[in-house]
Amino acid sequence: LQNTLSAEKQNIVVIPETDEAFVSIVVTQLYFQLKNYDISVVGMPHWNVFQNVDFLYFHKLSLNYFTPYYFSFDSANGKKFLRVYRNTYYSEPVTLTKKGGSYAFLGYDLSYHFLKTLDNYGKRFILHLNDNGRHALMNDFYFVPVSDEGGFENRSLMLVKFSENLE
Repeated sequence: LQNTLSAEKQNIVVIPETDEAFVSIVVTQLYFQLKNYDISVVGMPHWNVFQNVDFLYFHKLSLNYFTPYYFSFDSANGKKFLRVYRNTYYSEPVTLTKKGGSYAFLGYDLSYHFLKTLDNYGKRFILHLNDNGRHALMNDFYFVPVSDEGGFENRSLMLVKFSENLE
C-alpha cells in the first residue's frame, strides 16, 4: 500500500468493500500512513454499523460515502421523533437494515411522504411524488420514471462526509 501513495498529492483511496475484517485492516493501515501522506477514503454505507473499526480513523481519513439513508441526531425532526418514540415504546429505534438504516425511521419517512402526497393531491398523487419538500428523518425522495410502461424509482442519494473535527 505504501508504494502506491504519493507524498506530493492528495491520495483518494476508494474501497468498495463490505467485509468488516478487510475494511478494518485497510483503514487501520491507512490511518497510520497519515503522518507521511494526505489521504482521503471513499467507502460504503455499510461501514456505519461496523463494530471493529475505530470511528476516529474514519474522521481522520475524511471518509466519504453515498447512501440512500442518513439520520442526523441534530435535526429538529429527528429530535422530536426520538422523543415521541421513546415516550411511546420505552426503547430506542435500533433495528437496522443491512445498510444501517433504521426500520422505524424508514417506516416513518415512507408513510409520511406517501400519505402527505396523497392528502395534498388526492387520486393524482402519483404525478406529484417529488413535491413534498424535506420532512424525512433519514432519506430524501427523488422519484424518476423507470419505463414508459410505468413505475418509479427513488434515486435520491446523500453524501456523508466525516471531518477531522469529528462532525
